[in-house]
Amino acid sequence: DQDYLSMANTIKSVLGILGTRWNSAREYIAILNDYDASGIYN
Repeated sequence: DQDYLSMANTIKSVLGILGTRWNSAREYIAILNDYDASGIYN
């Protein structure tokens, strides 16, 4: 039981980190798309 719980916690924290990074990447892409749309970036 203990091993299962610690494994579940590890998976949960890894997914949390990945989720945070994914949100950052999506925000970054959205910013780039905004630049692209407004013509500032090009």
